[in-house]
Amino acid sequence: MYTVTQGYTRVLEEVDKLGSDYFALPQVLSAFKKEAFDFIEARAKEAEITQEVTDDIRTLVVPLKVTLTPNPDDAAHYIAALPNNYNRLLRLNIMYSDGITARKPKIEKFGEHNTNMINPLTSPNRSYPLIQQFSNYFNVITGLPVGGVISPTEMIIIYIKKPTFGTQQGQPIIDLPDSACELLFAKTATALLLNTGDPRAQVDFQVNQTYRKQ
Repeated sequence: MYTVTQGYTRVLEEVDKLGSDYFALPQVLSAFKKEAFDFIEARAKEAEITQEVTDDIRTLVVPLKVTLTPNPDDAAHYIAALPNNYNRLLRLNIMYSDGITARKPKIEKFGEHNTNMINPLTSPNRSYPLIQQFSNYFNVITGLPVGGVISPTEMIIIYIKKPTFGTQQGQPIIDLPDSACELLFAKTATALLLNTGDPRAQVDFQVNQTYRKQ
C-alpha cells in the first residue's frame, strides 16, 4: 500500500517533475482526493449494473446490520441511521422479528410516495417494503399494523464506505490496492497539468474521456 510520500513521488514522476516543488503536497493530495471519489463513483455505477464489485474497490465494501427503531414522527414507519462512513449503497434488505427477510425492498424516488401508497401493485407490504433514503437515515414502510406480532427489526445493508486518506508522510495515501493507486496517480497528474494548461495533458484527458464513455 502506497504511503503519502510514495504517492506524492509517483505523481511527480507522472508529470516529469520529480524533485520539483512545482506541485506542492497539499495541491497533489487535493487533486488525488477528487480523482479518487470520481473513480469510486464510476466503479459503484458499474457494480449497480453488473451486480459485481471489482477488486480495485473491494476494500471499501462493508456489510452491516442496523437496528430499526420506530420513527418518532410516524409510528407505522421505522428508521435506521446511516453509518458515518457511508458513501454509496450497493444492496439492502429488511429482517423481521420472526427471522424472515423481505423479498424485494424498493427504494422510492422522490415524488413517487403518494402514487406508491395508493397503487395496490406498489403499496408496501412485508415482502415488498418501501424504503426512503434521506441524508443520514433510511425510513422503512412495511404496511404491517402498528403493535402487531411481527415487526421489522434490522436493516441489512452492503455499502461502499468513504475512503480513508492519509495526511502525514508515513500514512497510507488511501485504503485501496496498489493497482487502483497507480491509476489514480496518472489521473491526478493529468488533472494537475490540465489546471496549468500543460498541452501534454490534453491527449491523456481525451483518452480518459473516451474510455469513460465505453
